[in-house]
Amino acid sequence: AVFIGIEVQADISAAEAGEVVAKDLVSSSVGFTFTSLFLIELLMRATSEGWDFLKCTSTDWTWNIFDSIIVLVSVFEAVVEAGESSSMLSGMNGLTGLRTLRIV
Repeated sequence: AVFIGIEVQADISAAEAGEVVAKDLVSSSVGFTFTSLFLIELLMRATSEGWDFLKCTSTDWTWNIFDSIIVLVSVFEAVVEAGESSSMLSGMNGLTGLRTLRIV
């Protein structure tokens, strides 16, 4: 959450100054690292719990679904960001606004 706050603050400061700033390498690398670690953690939990991971009989099934949605949105954002940097998905600039969902 701290990293997201710093990233959003930098974006707001740049917008107030009327600048368009592309994400720097450090910010992108840290974002990809966090996304990768959370994806690995989610996959490890899903593997260890098996089908009970998403069953309603599990005590944590709602948190598992919530975590899955958050991680999938982060992975989607990372894919869009990687595509934007290689100009493959340049028309999808609005989709990176999904970043705010991770804060909730």
